[in-house]
Amino acid sequence: MFLYFVRFKLFLISIILLISTSVFSSEKNITYMQILQDPNNLDLNLKYAQQQGKVGNFKQTISTLERLNMLYPDNVEIKLYLLSVLVQVDSPEKANTIIEDMKSRRDLSALLHLQCMIELKVHHWV
Repeated sequence: MFLYFVRFKLFLISIILLISTSVFSSEKNITYMQILQDPNNLDLNLKYAQQQGKVGNFKQTISTLERLNMLYPDNVEIKLYLLSVLVQVDSPEKANTIIEDMKSRRDLSALLHLQCMIELKVHHWV
C-alpha cells in the first residue's frame, strides 16, 4: 500500500513537472545575460533552470537551483526541483545534502515529498 502511494505521488510530481515544462516551452529563450541583470528574480531563474534542463544542460540547471536554494532557503519547491535534477544526473552526495537539510527543517509537506524522493533514491542508488 505504501509503495503504491509513493508511486502515485511520483506520478503526480512527474505530471506537474511535465505540465510546467510545456507551459514554459511556449515562452522565448532566457539568456544568461538576463539572469545576470536580475539574479534574484525567482520566476526568471526557475524558467532558465527549466530551459537549461530541457536541452540537457544539467550543470547550468543545478548551479541555478543551488543559487536559488541559497537565496530562498525556505522554498521547498526549489529544494524538490534541485533534488529531482540531482537524482536524474545520479549525484547521490549532493542529493543526500538536500535530503538531510529538508529532514532537519521538519516541514511536514517537505517530508512527505522527501519520502517519495527517498524511495526513488533507494531504487536508483542501491
